[in-house]
Amino acid sequence: LQPILPQPIPFRAIQVPHGTLCPISPHPTPPPPRTLNKDVPEESIAVTSYFYVGVYDSESSHCDASLSNGTDVPLQHAFSAGGSGGGWSYSSLMLVINPSGNDNVDLTLPMSLSMTVSKHYAELSETTIRIAGIKTAPPDSLSYKSSGASKRADEQMSCPPDYCVPPTTDLKSPSESWCGWSTSEGLDNFIDVPLNSDNDANTVSINITQLTLGDATHGASSMLQIWANPTNLYGGFWDAEVTLSDFSLANM
Repeated sequence: LQPILPQPIPFRAIQVPHGTLCPISPHPTPPPPRTLNKDVPEESIAVTSYFYVGVYDSESSHCDASLSNGTDVPLQHAFSAGGSGGGWSYSSLMLVINPSGNDNVDLTLPMSLSMTVSKHYAELSETTIRIAGIKTAPPDSLSYKSSGASKRADEQMSCPPDYCVPPTTDLKSPSESWCGWSTSEGLDNFIDVPLNSDNDANTVSINITQLTLGDATHGASSMLQIWANPTNLYGGFWDAEVTLSDFSLANM
């Protein structure tokens, strides 16, 4: 019996200009390495809400969410009261990270958030900016309104979605609306950014890797919630206000 010998791998030849024959390798050429973008795309959603309790046992609330154009987004966390009643004002910014799932973005790398901070009414030293990694983003568009008598049972009181409700503060015994404080998942994992007069109209850059990649306690987040956190209480009232603009995400 004749031994069976391995057959050589065949190759083909193609005709190219000038009549030269060139062999084609049986192994395909690997694709070029993927080029990663340093800038990370985001979708920004501005949320504004207000809660009011009147002296005649009435309550009302409203919340609006809409896509932001990325410039001049106000943040506010405030409470005030007068002869006719009291109200809570809250405005925040939501950032959805890489919403279209761009393959040229590596979300496993450290990430930073840059933004320009501008003073509104209150001094910047009265405010910190808090950034949390949350699990649920608001819709691109929302308009919510409710009203009724505040003497209704708790289960009859109407509250907007949780992302419309202000997060708790570090103030001593702050007044709460009938909806309490926000319980959105992930709000307990936040970064606090202190501000002062030197920050006015200047760019602030923050390492947010602990939010985007998570840690031993919290998982990774693909959404950020950004709000103004009050640091001082005046006669039971507070007002933390700043304006953000030119915000962007990038790998470090």
